[in-house]
Amino acid sequence: VRDTSGSCMQDQEEFLAEIASIMYETKPDKLILIDCDAAIYKDGIHEYQYNEGDLLVQQAKTFKGGGGTSFVPPFKYIEKENIRPEVLVFLTDMYGDFPTEVPPYPVMWVHTSEKVDAPFGMVLPLKGDTKK
Repeated sequence: VRDTSGSCMQDQEEFLAEIASIMYETKPDKLILIDCDAAIYKDGIHEYQYNEGDLLVQQAKTFKGGGGTSFVPPFKYIEKENIRPEVLVFLTDMYGDFPTEVPPYPVMWVHTSEKVDAPFGMVLPLKGDTKK
């Protein structure tokens, strides 16, 4: 999941590089990219096969967002669509509303800020250090 809220606009290039890296290094059968700020936009869900990294990079440069932040919609979408990810990686600055229930799959919060707490999952900085 890519946080496309207003507070993450300056991070989108780094987020895209991380998404591409995940695609190239793990070679997943399928990668589902969900763009979300306070909601998931109509064209905010993209599915890619492991060999479509170039397409992912090209398409993911264009996205909608810039509003507030809620981490809840992607978790609701995954549940509604009965998707069972091996892991959900959420690229964010960690400022938003978290879901109240822990999902039945691993979650990694990859952040760009000094805020490093989450109610569940593993929290990792996008880089070796965080912004000041």
